[in-house]
Amino acid sequence: MFDNFLTSILQIIVVLDVLAIVTYVVLGGLKRTSVEQRQPMFPRTFRAIAHRLGRHREHVVPAGATDFANLKSVLYSFREGLV
Repeated sequence: MFDNFLTSILQIIVVLDVLAIVTYVVLGGLKRTSVEQRQPMFPRTFRAIAHRLGRHREHVVPAGATDFANLKSVLYSFREGLV
């Protein structure tokens, strides 16, 4: 009698685990679609505001060997100051 009780409890737990997995997968799929739809809105709005204010990104200038040498000397001077 006790074995039948434990067997039925185990069956209920297995069914609840399967339902939890299915719910997790379904809700995870719904969450990704809603986040993807909201993401592009901010950058588009920000770019439009920045364009109206006249603030554009500056062009990137590639660093040369002398720039890296200066950076290296500055970083080493900080290290020597800490020791």
